[in-house]
Amino acid sequence: MEDDFEEDEEDILPGMEDDFEEDEEDILPGMEDDFEEDEEEDILPGIEDDFEEDEDYTDEVSLPGLDDLDDLDSDEDETVSQPSSRANIDEILPEIDEDEEDDILGGLKEEEEIVESQETIPNAEIATIKPRIDYSMSSLNSLLTKDKKIVTFLGTTKNGTSFLVNNLAALFSSLGINTAILDTTKNKNSYYIYTNNEEELRNIAYNSISKLQKGFAEGIKVNRNLTVYTALPNDGKDYSDAEPILSTLVQNHSLVLIDCDFETDPSYFASCQEIYLVQSMDILTIQPLTAFLRDLKSKGVLESEKVRVVINKELKVRSLTTKAIIGGMSFYNDPSMSFMTELFNKDMVKACSIPFEDNAYSKYLDSMVNCNVSINGYSKTFLNKLKNLGEMVYPLVSKPNYGTTKASPQLNYGNPNFSSNMGNTLNKMKKNKSRKF
Repeated sequence: MEDDFEEDEEDILPGMEDDFEEDEEDILPGMEDDFEEDEEEDILPGIEDDFEEDEDYTDEVSLPGLDDLDDLDSDEDETVSQPSSRANIDEILPEIDEDEEDDILGGLKEEEEIVESQETIPNAEIATIKPRIDYSMSSLNSLLTKDKKIVTFLGTTKNGTSFLVNNLAALFSSLGINTAILDTTKNKNSYYIYTNNEEELRNIAYNSISKLQKGFAEGIKVNRNLTVYTALPNDGKDYSDAEPILSTLVQNHSLVLIDCDFETDPSYFASCQEIYLVQSMDILTIQPLTAFLRDLKSKGVLESEKVRVVINKELKVRSLTTKAIIGGMSFYNDPSMSFMTELFNKDMVKACSIPFEDNAYSKYLDSMVNCNVSINGYSKTFLNKLKNLGEMVYPLVSKPNYGTTKASPQLNYGNPNFSSNMGNTLNKMKKNKSRKF
């Protein structure tokens, strides 16, 4: 076996020696020429001519389908009216009728006109391209009889808008007026005040406004004459359709007080009969209020005859008067002072003021904690001012006999069919009879 092992060392398998030697020189027999050609000449055979043409590229290289364009290039210096050139153009580009051309270019012309018109409009009167929304409430207007009224209260945060709405509602309900509060603010303060931390009332509040849209007046019943309609704060529901909501309220209540903020849909301001602007002595809060009013005016919603002004938390300030505040509210001033817009007539607008009293605000804060808003406990001065505002909102407030039945005069008691003159005649007859006897 020794010789066999020696042969294995020299070559594992007899006759395979030549194959291994060939593998060292080339991996596959017959492929040597191909690798040499690929490395020296080109990667893919037959492409050599193309690469050579690319190196000597000229403008005469043609691509399929572009022969007609070559004809156009050659005819650049010739007139368009030549039949041959016109035929080539018609073959490549389809003929466009004048009507089609107007349709294509019409939009571009309109955009150019809009841009030109916007450039000529001053900053104070920038026109909007969007179509104006129709905020008319045809079906609602037919429901607003003499004893029905819808008013909105609007003011910057912390100026006391909800304070006035809640106290007026308590005043009206105490006088026997069927009153409703509709909370359209983002924070929905009424939800926290009137649910009284009760699960049953919270369930009513969840869907009270949504049910108004469907024609059901199912709000939080505070007392016999006051109902509150609110919702869960930031519930994500859309309450912009004011007509069905307000129509349901008007059919079930005499007075609707709407607590508003800058998130309230413009349709509520368009449908109400009066807009009460609540402003404190803090003049820095005037700017955001007037900015919102300017937006309402641009939408055709703000009507100056609807505007009323309430100066809340009135204090004596040496260099500031309520008249000056009303004047500042009547105009929107651009922050850069480049232009201003009149919102309402400062000399013709109806206004009143509510004084600032520590006791009044302390009592109101306490009523919010106890979830029970009442006018009991306010000073006589504060109540008189509140009644003055109530007289503006619902004039019947000042009549002492409203909501109560007054006894008939003793003369006519038991004889409702006789007039006062007839009663006097009967009395005379009785006297004459007594004299005879």
